[in-house]
Amino acid sequence: MKNLNEAIVGRLPVPAVRREEQDKFVSDIQNAHQRNAKVSANIMASIDRLKEYRSALITAAVTGQIDVATYGKAGTTSATLDRIEEEMSS
Repeated sequence: MKNLNEAIVGRLPVPAVRREEQDKFVSDIQNAHQRNAKVSANIMASIDRLKEYRSALITAAVTGQIDVATYGKAGTTSATLDRIEEEMSS
């Protein structure tokens, strides 16, 4: 096919999907996009809260409000950490 012209292109079979199916595809894609956007927003909000928690935790450790030596040992808690966690969740 050296020359491609309108007549040749006009004879080529083109698959056609019914309009209803096209609309359903578009709707499905839009719904998936909305779900993904919500999940992404929730993840970003969680990351922001974790950054705040990290900053508060570092500040509390540096200022001596928590005992770093006991932090992380099983069964030990810190009132300061509990307060920070509660503030972050509200």
